[in-house]
Amino acid sequence: MKRKGIFALLLLSLAGDGTADSTPAAFHRAQKSQPTLPVPGLSRAATLSRLLQAAQAGDSAAQAELGLLYASGSAPFAQRDWQQALRWLERAAQAGEPAAQTWLGYLYLNGLGMRPDTERGLYWCRRGSDGNHAPARFLIGYAYEHGRGLPRNTDLAAFWYRRAAEQGYAPAQNNLGTLHAAGRGVVQSYARAAHWYLRAASQGDAQAQANLAALYERGNGVPQSLMLALHWYRKAAAQGNDVARDGLRKLPGPVQDDNVASK
Repeated sequence: MKRKGIFALLLLSLAGDGTADSTPAAFHRAQKSQPTLPVPGLSRAATLSRLLQAAQAGDSAAQAELGLLYASGSAPFAQRDWQQALRWLERAAQAGEPAAQTWLGYLYLNGLGMRPDTERGLYWCRRGSDGNHAPARFLIGYAYEHGRGLPRNTDLAAFWYRRAAEQGYAPAQNNLGTLHAAGRGVVQSYARAAHWYLRAASQGDAQAQANLAALYERGNGVPQSLMLALHWYRKAAAQGNDVARDGLRKLPGPVQDDNVASK
């Protein structure tokens, strides 16, 4: 099962180790959700020049948006420019924009546009969290789970994932579900894992969809249903999820044949 390590729109994936966590059941494998942050499209102004003019005039929301566009390489930019992203995100973060604070924390944590600085990165993530920004809380949870600038602590990882998950942030919902499946930092419960996976999967999170499919395949925390496993594996596989594609290959042929015949 995959963990996924999110505004909503496009997602920018951050680097992660891609290792797998084992759970009490030997067959249950979960890949970490890589930290992701949302990247909005150009919405505040019809042209880049108008957005730049607003940012230069001190509009912190425009500064944040401009910084996000530079960081993501989204249109109208052809590629990422970390130095420009840092310039505008710094201004917006200092002005109190939570999304800019979170992204600035990400830049420092990952050494994009500067040398890595986990202390400063976590400082800005906490500032983003103070502004009620769910992705910031997800990043703090991820830092606790993997010991990135903080003592490794799955109890605190679960605490921060839950805060973001309750705000509807799909990657945090997926990771919290995987902690429940593994019994790390929270009570071991496949039923609770299924609850959180379903919330994230319903938002289109491919890793949560693959996780939920695996629970249905084996009847962990939910009634066993190979048809529902097929349903969620297909949704995740359509988004390029390799675990889901592997799950589809391993499902009995008659299940897939019956599904096709019923349509």
